[in-house]
Amino acid sequence: MNDRHSPPDISPDAFEDLLASAAQAITTHLKIYRLPTPGRIDITCVQSGLISAHVIIDGSLALAEMCADLLAWRNTLTDRGLMFVPENEFIEPMFRLKGKLYKGCEVTVEARTGTDGIPSGDELDTPQSIVDWLHATATTIGKQQTTGDGS
Repeated sequence: MNDRHSPPDISPDAFEDLLASAAQAITTHLKIYRLPTPGRIDITCVQSGLISAHVIIDGSLALAEMCADLLAWRNTLTDRGLMFVPENEFIEPMFRLKGKLYKGCEVTVEARTGTDGIPSGDELDTPQSIVDWLHATATTIGKQQTTGDGS
């Protein structure tokens, strides 16, 4: 009998298949859309069969590159939502994008930015204001490469 304290029965082979399927979905998604290699990917698979991926954009990237990577991911997901989590005493500011891969696997993409160059949370309070800011910041990549120093 399944209640909230006992997970449904799933065989070790079926669990392994779920993990392999999730890993394949992420790998295929990266290749199909030619997405930049993330800093880290975690795949979660629970006995109920729920599969999700957590992608962390490389934190060593310049802010403009991080914004461009986040926008690249955004352009490939369905059922997507984007939010900005402002800095507080426990976390640094981050952008969080949630959506689904082309095969339906749920994914969360996070970009932790540090505080340099990030406006206040009030300026990034709607998905559209976040997208506009990401686009404006990402376009500085070409300017930095042209001048060599970002000025």
